[in-house]
Amino acid sequence: MAILLLVLICAAIDANIPASANSEQIFIEHVVSPGETLWSIAKTYRPDADPREIVWEIQQASDATALIRPGQVIKVPVK
Repeated sequence: MAILLLVLICAAIDANIPASANSEQIFIEHVVSPGETLWSIAKTYRPDADPREIVWEIQQASDATALIRPGQVIKVPVK
């Protein structure tokens, strides 16, 4: 009975914690190679996601514009 009560208490606490408190964005630092674009980088790292969203996230995290250059280091969100 005590174990069931403990499980229910933990579930209630977990349900009341905002999702943003549990998840922190993780980035990979990527060095841009000649011929790469933000779109191609987004598709490489996150083929499951909408590339437009990933490009926007890369630009925000890296303080980058649409114009990237070989050798530039950008941050790519992994999930």
